Amino acid sequence: MELVKQSSEIWESQGSLKDIERAARVCYKSEDKITEDDSSAIKLVENLIKRKHYAMLEFGKDIILYLDDLEAHYFFVRFLHLSCFHSIDFLSHDCHNGIIVIINPRAGLEIIEYLESDNIEEESEVAISFYNAFIFNLSKIITGDRKILKCNREISGFTGDIEEKKKVTVKFITNRGVTHELVRHRLCSFAQKSTRYCDEKGDIEFIEPPWYDNSKNVWDSSNLFCEQLFYTEMNYKHLRNFNWKPEQAREILPNALKTEIVVKATIEEWKHIFELRCDKAAHPQMRDLMIDLQNQFVKQELI
Repeated sequence: MELVKQSSEIWESQGSLKDIERAARVCYKSEDKITEDDSSAIKLVENLIKRKHYAMLEFGKDIILYLDDLEAHYFFVRFLHLSCFHSIDFLSHDCHNGIIVIINPRAGLEIIEYLESDNIEEESEVAISFYNAFIFNLSKIITGDRKILKCNREISGFTGDIEEKKKVTVKFITNRGVTHELVRHRLCSFAQKSTRYCDEKGDIEFIEPPWYDNSKNVWDSSNLFCEQLFYTEMNYKHLRNFNWKPEQAREILPNALKTEIVVKATIEEWKHIFELRCDKAAHPQMRDLMIDLQNQFVKQELI
């Protein structure tokens, strides 16, 4: 058993492929499979799409498309039910009498899947234009061509500059109780270490609470806390020896279990998170984590 302190780290973008791969591999703790080139990322993204694990694609950069029809907005209204619809932005562009669509790869793929199931040939010209442009841009992501992630002029005919919303990705090391609160913020993308697939081998790591007191008094509350974690670790390993799978043995793991979660959000959403989670009414462990991250944002002039 080992106690570790919680922490946070702001990730700099390495391009869509690497950003998607880094987030996805946190879930399965397979970071050792990352290659310096894009080969491991390409293979992983292809598998994610094949298995329809689209959530990790939210960590890729947005695709910007120009649709030469103002009716395009009404086309997208059909997809308001999508869980990731918050990642679609519309910008009118009057001089071209069209609309600019800034769309996350996940949202785009879910729309494409819907169109394919509904016979694309019978769709409107707007739908077909979106379909062709999005598929083209997505294929460039998968093959590692990051230059195409901005609006493609050959397809869109758009030549202007677009100011994208600044998004920041953060990797947290904290406990599962804190992450249960963190994922309540809906306008974010999340990738969390899986207790289903990750076996807690060796010394199980737990997060040290900010109020933890390393006292030598045998009856001290902090020692009782450690004692409980020790028995939890021992019993988890006993269950694994009885051939319980990690997804079964995890039933006895506490909120204090160390976990890793990657969160991506706009600057506006991070400000909202800080407003709520740095407040004195917030959980002390969440507040401790977010105040430190807020200081990092200030230091890097992100807010």
